Amino acid sequence: MLRLKVVTKRPNPYIVRLYSTINKSKDLNHSYADTLSLPKTEFPNRSGKPDVIAKLIKRSSDEIYDWQINSNTFQKTSVFHDGPPYANASLHLGHAMNKILKDIINRYDLLQGKKVFYKPGWDCHGLPIELKALQTLSAEAKKDVATVLSPSEIRTIARSHALEAIEDQMKSFRMFGVMGDWVHRYRTLDTDYEIRQLNVFKEMMHRGFISRKNKPVYWGTETRTALAEAELEYNEKHKSTAATVKFPIVSLGENLKKIIGEKIPSNQKLNVLIWTTTPWTLISNKAVAVNAEMEYVVVSHENHGLFIVAESRRESLGEDFKKIDNLSFTGADLLSSTYKSPLSSDSEERPFLAASYVTSTIGTGLVHTAPGHGFDDYLLCRKHNIDTYSPVDDEGNYTNLPNDLKHLEGLYVLNQGQKEVIKILEEKGSIISLNRNYRHKYPYDWRSKKPIIIRSTPQWFADIDSIKDDAVKSLQDVIFYPSTGKTRLEAFTQSRSEWCISRQRVWGVPIPAIYNKQTLEPLTDISSMDYVISQIEQLGTDAWFEEEEDIQRWLPNTPEFESKGKDYIKGKDTMDVWFDSGTSWTMLDPSHGEYLADYYLEGTDQHRGWFQSSLLTKIAVSEKGNAKAPFKHIITHGFTLDEKGQKMSKSLGNTIAPEKIINGQKGKWPPLGVDGLRLWVASSDYTKDVSVGPIVLKNVAESLKKLRITIRFLLGSLHDYTNELSFDKENFHPIDLIALHQLKKMAEQVKEQYDIFCFNRVVQIINHHTNTYLSAFYFDIIKDRLYASPHNSTERRAVQFVLSEILRVYLSILSPITPLLTQEAIDYTPQMVNKGQTSPFKLGWVNLPEEYHDPLFEEEIPLIEKVLSVVKQAMEAGRVAKDITSSLSCDINLYVDGSGKVSNIIEKYRQYLPELFICSQVEVNPVASISEGWKYSASNQIDGVKVIAEAVPTKHHKCPRCWQFTSLEEDSLCKRCDETLSQA
Repeated sequence: MLRLKVVTKRPNPYIVRLYSTINKSKDLNHSYADTLSLPKTEFPNRSGKPDVIAKLIKRSSDEIYDWQINSNTFQKTSVFHDGPPYANASLHLGHAMNKILKDIINRYDLLQGKKVFYKPGWDCHGLPIELKALQTLSAEAKKDVATVLSPSEIRTIARSHALEAIEDQMKSFRMFGVMGDWVHRYRTLDTDYEIRQLNVFKEMMHRGFISRKNKPVYWGTETRTALAEAELEYNEKHKSTAATVKFPIVSLGENLKKIIGEKIPSNQKLNVLIWTTTPWTLISNKAVAVNAEMEYVVVSHENHGLFIVAESRRESLGEDFKKIDNLSFTGADLLSSTYKSPLSSDSEERPFLAASYVTSTIGTGLVHTAPGHGFDDYLLCRKHNIDTYSPVDDEGNYTNLPNDLKHLEGLYVLNQGQKEVIKILEEKGSIISLNRNYRHKYPYDWRSKKPIIIRSTPQWFADIDSIKDDAVKSLQDVIFYPSTGKTRLEAFTQSRSEWCISRQRVWGVPIPAIYNKQTLEPLTDISSMDYVISQIEQLGTDAWFEEEEDIQRWLPNTPEFESKGKDYIKGKDTMDVWFDSGTSWTMLDPSHGEYLADYYLEGTDQHRGWFQSSLLTKIAVSEKGNAKAPFKHIITHGFTLDEKGQKMSKSLGNTIAPEKIINGQKGKWPPLGVDGLRLWVASSDYTKDVSVGPIVLKNVAESLKKLRITIRFLLGSLHDYTNELSFDKENFHPIDLIALHQLKKMAEQVKEQYDIFCFNRVVQIINHHTNTYLSAFYFDIIKDRLYASPHNSTERRAVQFVLSEILRVYLSILSPITPLLTQEAIDYTPQMVNKGQTSPFKLGWVNLPEEYHDPLFEEEIPLIEKVLSVVKQAMEAGRVAKDITSSLSCDINLYVDGSGKVSNIIEKYRQYLPELFICSQVEVNPVASISEGWKYSASNQIDGVKVIAEAVPTKHHKCPRCWQFTSLEEDSLCKRCDETLSQA
């Protein structure tokens, strides 16, 4: 620790007086400098060089985490479960905000006496990593190398890419001053993690929550895999081709025959009119859905014939469609009728089915139903035993079509395939209207940024319907910040029915299913799955993807499977990465308490992602009726925007890398350092989207500079603080007591905001206290006593006592946000203050004594501030006129018109008013008549009483030692300084 020099040598006061008598013309203002107790510290004005910063990061992060984790003194614990970032590419500003917010909470809990458990993690599997890993190779080979490389080769390349990304990201996270167990970090690619995940899958299957079905799923044609809802993003301006198509009715049901009777000539064909934005799915049509309770009518079109449509949608079709009188009926009357698809050459008659989801808000009131390409369609047709039909391959091309449509095979359904379907319908006269620029909201694959399709394919599903009620119930005692997060998570959970957890890629955790070669049915008994998982635990997941003609080693050692290795094949599906990360709670210590983790904190998008997958997998394997969510608190943050409010993206060129904030951007903002980056995070209202740019960062830089200057002043003023003064109000100046009162109040307000994770309010409260109560008030007032009073006098020690309390509190409240600043500061802090500790975290949170609080100050301080404001206005008038050079060089005449609280306070603090106003003399209610006109004055109504202040140049002289205008003669010491030097 740096040892500071204390200046004790003072010149003989009588020699100084003799000198001033001989040569009064010489400036004496600096001759007494050595007799003053001026601040002294080697605490730097700016943060240090890179090697100094690196040491501070290590000391304030790694060493502190290790110290507390190995300590036996903590009675409470705090577990923060890290939502694993994706191990792909470098970090962006959102990553920095996420990790720093977590670190602020962990550091605050540590200061509150809790042992903190924080194990960072990484999400390592999935398509983006696989694609990124193969991108370079594909570019060199000028083709998709995934089509020529073996699964084992792809996995090796993807693993290497993920591990490199983890190391790169971890280096950055640690550079941000984030403390945690980096050595024992968790990764979803580790065998131990994968086995935990597989056991959750097995348990869910054992409980009947997982099954394999052939049903529609979201499908990425670019990435050739099934997608979960959480992997979609919606394009609000997607352009589709909307078609109105006629389906000819083949037969009328008995009810409809009675209603229509002979009102329609036998030579006129009756049709139904449907409207669709996916004409390519008309090939897979199996039914038309109607609303049984809705009213339907028959309309006539001169060129196209007769149609059945919903009465509520008739006018939307246009004036060319004329209603035929007395031909109305309900959807229920249509149910026993049949129709024929205009694309089908066979004679198959298709049914009308009742569905409550058919509404009158859009379309014709009759809905084209393709069970292979729609979720509602699938459920409706399954209810009526209608087979699913989806003649589309993994790349979104038509396949396995009937003979008359064979020429469409190989065409992409969202492009040329759909065009050909429309062409066929037009040739048959089945297209009534066409809108090729229909704009609407449509789901896109968030990876490829391309529109998806809905396609029926065999997949593994988790039954959310059986879990979600218990899941929502478990959220009742969970604390959300902001509180709206609870509603979001509940809504997203309630809206789920089934979760498609299988993916058609190789870089991931395999679904441990073995299939019969002939029937392609999986072995789903628990003993078989147990055996497969035990083999994966021994051999690793890579072994599962090895090409094998005989898979005997994966079959149980039972007579049933003896020598049957060639009759079975291993499944190629991997698990959804949300299932990967969603089972990360298995890494937590179950003995922690009712909840495995105290905190989950991620972006708002995780209500439909990790928060939900964690919740669902945990509830699924918990005891029925006693299921607990894995988290006690859920905290969410928004996304980063530029200063114009636009979302940051590389394509727009408006991103800011965290390193740019740390190192500065020439001409835009200065280097903020690690603490500046952290201060920006803490200053932001992270519950909303956060804007950042040059103006914001410059303001943060100024705030950080102010805090460093404040701490430097405190350290310098305490350089000789060795004899601590015990707190006794009798020994303290009222201004000191006010400062202690304000400090305690501020510290309590800060703690309240820390407790509810409102860090921007923490920063606002600290900045307000620093700027308003310290820099602009207390520090200015006490400099005279601190510098010029006798060295070991009670009044000077009282000031140092207050400054030591301010420093202790500031080291405490700033440490969660700017740990490098406070770590550096404590190295220069006197032992009287740091108690011999080498870190603010070892000192713990500072709780000030209750004696510092004085209820009277709550009423008095606002009134004093208002009086001071009037005085400063009067002083400013004199400065503008250049009659007054500084506040010290003027006297104040203060007039209070009336009695009451204001006059009582002024009387109470009368002897301290010159210090409060930082002026030479103060006269209250002077004899001189105000009516004669006060030259430099200001006034205001304060608590119903008029207060007038006048500033006038003082008649006293400047003391060459303390620079106060309290000397009776020019170039002579004031009484206080003369006595001080006489006793030296």
